[in-house]
Amino acid sequence: MATRLHDRESDERALEGALHRALLSGGAEDATGHLRRLAREAEEQARDRGDRLRFRHFRHRAELLRQAGGVLTAGEVAKRLGLHPVTVLRRARERQLLAIREGRRWFFPACQFGDAGTVPHLAELLAALPADADPWWVLDVLLAPSSTLGGLSPLEAARRGEPHLSRARDELRGYGADGFG
Repeated sequence: MATRLHDRESDERALEGALHRALLSGGAEDATGHLRRLAREAEEQARDRGDRLRFRHFRHRAELLRQAGGVLTAGEVAKRLGLHPVTVLRRARERQLLAIREGRRWFFPACQFGDAGTVPHLAELLAALPADADPWWVLDVLLAPSSTLGGLSPLEAARRGEPHLSRARDELRGYGADGFG
């Protein structure tokens, strides 16, 4: 039993390390593919349902990174927006930008940026969600197509403007702190 627990913890640490390296690499396409392969292999070797669910969790995060178009560092976001990196981090803390913290570094899903800065009304979408929501969950919600929005994701609805934006905000306000509407 102790060996099994140790193996599971080692596998989880390896997957967390792979996720960390995927974020740090900046080349999210290759890194997320590698992370998904590691998670799939670990899931196949998992001995019980709890193990398999944990590994699916890591694979899901890799898929979110792929759907988001990768991540940017605070410095890259600062260049893109013409801001100082400290201002970028302040905006993340104020929930004007979505940031995923990994260790001491912050990463910004690329999907929240367009040619002319951030996706229009991004701060409104983020404000509609619970303030204490996990950033991975927020990313998942922002990227998920919704039948209420005619198959659009909330981010895509914000890009299209009204009336899609109002419906997206209303839908996001319906989520509780537990992630359920």
